[in-house]
Amino acid sequence: MRTAALIFSTIFLCVARDACSASSECSAEIARGTTACLAFGESESMRGLVFNPPGYQQFYVRSECLQKLAIATREITLCEGVRERRGLFLDGSQISKTSCESKVRQAQERDRRDFELRLERLRNNRSDLARPIDASLDPSPDSRTIKNFDLRLVTAGAFSHAYVIGAKLHSTTSDETIPIYETTTFLGIYKTDALLFSLPPEAFRTIMNLTPEIENYALVVQLRPNLLTANCDRTDISSYQIDELRTQTTFKIKRTWPSKKERGRYPS
Repeated sequence: MRTAALIFSTIFLCVARDACSASSECSAEIARGTTACLAFGESESMRGLVFNPPGYQQFYVRSECLQKLAIATREITLCEGVRERRGLFLDGSQISKTSCESKVRQAQERDRRDFELRLERLRNNRSDLARPIDASLDPSPDSRTIKNFDLRLVTAGAFSHAYVIGAKLHSTTSDETIPIYETTTFLGIYKTDALLFSLPPEAFRTIMNLTPEIENYALVVQLRPNLLTANCDRTDISSYQIDELRTQTTFKIKRTWPSKKERGRYPS
């Protein structure tokens, strides 16, 4: 039971959610997964699995764990720790360094083909891409005093997918641009109800420091389809340029909150 539970929890780290699309988060997931795999003893093994397919009838548990993690994350260097368990009558050749590297490369090739197909579809149907149609900066309604801001966003489009959402403040009197938020989320088709994204504390401080001059800035919201959410970026997929698929809209900022001078001290 311990073996099955640890293997499942290890692979779940990078397969069951989209966080592995970000390289820093992916590296953290790989590190945690590797730690879980190394918790198995070096000689701990499963054998006598006569009803398993050829190649999987015996194996070292740590090696199987590392191989599954390597395939899930496309991290081929993990295959260095995969050892084949050999025996006279049972075949364990599918859990081995050679097999691991081959399976990772096959997964990377599937990723490339899938990416190219989706990219081509998007290029041929650019009008279907989600686009921002309304956005504003609103004080979070969960307190009597302003402690944070929400990015309120309404989008429209006919391509359901994960999108990278980016928001920045652009000065209308100079070339100054201040990024305030970026996240990845799934957007459905057609016009969405208003989505609320809680801005980080540094964005709150930036907005308050710019108030009341904030009305001299515009809110620029960009959407870009995230074609790398399926797994960790372990191929040359990242070399593709998909900025051409970006949609962007500029919105006038309507201030509905007092400045620091108008309201005195504010939470930092």
